[in-house]
Amino acid sequence: MSSSNQKKVMCQKCGTWCGSGRKYCPDCRKTYKEDNGRRNLEKLKDITKADCVYKHGEMSNKYAYIRWHAKNKFKNVFTECKICGYDKHVELCHIKSIKSFPDDALLEDMNSEKNIVPLCPNCHWEFDHGILKLKN
Repeated sequence: MSSSNQKKVMCQKCGTWCGSGRKYCPDCRKTYKEDNGRRNLEKLKDITKADCVYKHGEMSNKYAYIRWHAKNKFKNVFTECKICGYDKHVELCHIKSIKSFPDDALLEDMNSEKNIVPLCPNCHWEFDHGILKLKN
């Protein structure tokens, strides 16, 4: 398909041409990524399934979006369980639960390196059920 036959898409934020299959132009995408961490729970409460579609399906609510954001932020940072050292599969665990944050809490605070710990599935389950205590 030649470039003249491609569907021209306008940026949803600024209205400039942004290319086929894109919602935002390169400048607005960069701004969106930078502003993403400064969102708070109040702003995330209106997230709809259509806003949250990503490569593995749909996210049902703001909590799923927060977890997804954490996974993307730390996908290459944490590679083994902090407790037992297991490195085949680790999950990101919020030390302070997402639900315990006030509505004006920022996404970057909820998903800060101080509030995220990599745990294997077993250690994660034990932490969530109060069996395992994390040392600072």
